[in-house]
Amino acid sequence: MEQIGYSLIDSSNANTEIQTWGNIPGQVPAIPSVIVLPNGDSVCAPTLSDYGVYKLIKRMVSDNKPSQWHRKTSESISYDTANNQVVVTYVYPGPANILPDSVTPLQIRKAMRQQSLLANVVSYIQNLSDDDRDEWEYMLTITPDNHIIQNAAISLGKTQNQINNLFRLAATL
Repeated sequence: MEQIGYSLIDSSNANTEIQTWGNIPGQVPAIPSVIVLPNGDSVCAPTLSDYGVYKLIKRMVSDNKPSQWHRKTSESISYDTANNQVVVTYVYPGPANILPDSVTPLQIRKAMRQQSLLANVVSYIQNLSDDDRDEWEYMLTITPDNHIIQNAAISLGKTQNQINNLFRLAATL
């Protein structure tokens, strides 16, 4: 688990999380210099401690991302009494329908070569307008819904499922 910030919880109300600081994986902010409790009291230079029924504790993330292109769909929050911390658990969808958001031109070309599509796509690209050829040649990333990809798929008789699988393969290369 990774610390992502701090939480203020209300121990008199089932350890309800009242306020958070941080919450960005890879970045742990400093403890806030002042916190204002729900009862109106201000705490200057707080520490990880109890303030009556309120507690300032670490906020952790449990992130078991199945692959680089999975995107979290939700998160659950629980209070870990043994370690006195809030745990945010990211939830990911099953792998069957996961598509990468984008791949690099090199990745898609390698995938097309592996599936014996590259020569046909190159031939297709040569017949495009100058603007579309420039777009294809100078794209920094390629998305599954890119109009050139979609039109090439139609022209080459490929299904959307075949294009999705091409992008899944490309993301691994």
